[in-house]
Amino acid sequence: MTLILMYHKTGTFPENRVQACQLQLRAARYIILNEHLYKRRFFLPLLNCITREQGQKVLTEIHNEVCGNHVMG
Repeated sequence: MTLILMYHKTGTFPENRVQACQLQLRAARYIILNEHLYKRRFFLPLLNCITREQGQKVLTEIHNEVCGNHVMG
């Protein structure tokens, strides 16, 4: 994800030509708005890109809040 963010902010490519082409194709699906990276989708709202740590926090919060009482039956 950091390569895509760097490409959008600075326009720099990896030195490897194949990786540069792959990055350019993947980066076309993303956009930066207000310093946040979003993934574009067809007919859907933009998806907010988050780090692994943020993802783990979100999953933990969802599991504790939504599934916490499920165990009691």
